[in-house]
Amino acid sequence: MLLNATYSKKFRKDVEKLVRAHNIGTIFSEHVGTVPAPGKIGATSRSKKVYFAADLVHGYVRVRSTLELVSHLGVFAVGDIIKWPEQKQAAKVDSHVAAVVPNLLTFLQGKSLRRKYKGTMKMIVLPAGRIRSHAGLFTENLSVDLDQYNGGPAYLDILWGITLGDWFVRWLKKDFFIAKTRANRGL
Repeated sequence: MLLNATYSKKFRKDVEKLVRAHNIGTIFSEHVGTVPAPGKIGATSRSKKVYFAADLVHGYVRVRSTLELVSHLGVFAVGDIIKWPEQKQAAKVDSHVAAVVPNLLTFLQGKSLRRKYKGTMKMIVLPAGRIRSHAGLFTENLSVDLDQYNGGPAYLDILWGITLGDWFVRWLKKDFFIAKTRANRGL
C-alpha cells in the first residue's frame, strides 16, 4: 500500500484507488540502488532493474531522538529526509526545528543534547484535483461526476481516527495550509 500502517487499511486502499485513477504508477518492495544525478529522470534498483520514468525517489538518514544524525555527531536533519516513524509532510518541519535549534545551540556550547523530538499528530489531507481518466476506479459506487471531482481524502488522528472526505478537503484547500506555512517561515 502507498501509506504505512499509521492510517487505517480502508483509508490506505481508498488513497491507492485515487492514485490509480490519476494514472500514477507505483512500484512496491524495491530499493533504490543508484540515485539519479540532479536533473536526470529514472533510477536503478538494487536488483539492477532500471526504471526510466522514475521522477520521485526517496532516501532517508537515520537520526537520534534529538534529530542528530546517528552516523555524524553534531550534524542535524529536519524534514522529509529523516528516517522517523511518521509521514513526510511540510507541516512537521516546525516541530523538527523546535527540537533541532535548542540542540544545535547546546551542542555548540559543548553540553549534552536534551530536546527530544516526539513526533506530531498524525494527519493527512490529500487534495486530488480532477480525475481526467477513469482508469480502474470503481465508478459504480461513486455518486460524483468524475470529470468534475475535486476533493480527496483526509485523516485526523483524534478520537479513534477520523476519516473525512471531499467537502473537508475542498474547505481546507482554500489556501489554508499554504498561507500558514509561508507565514511560519516569514515568506
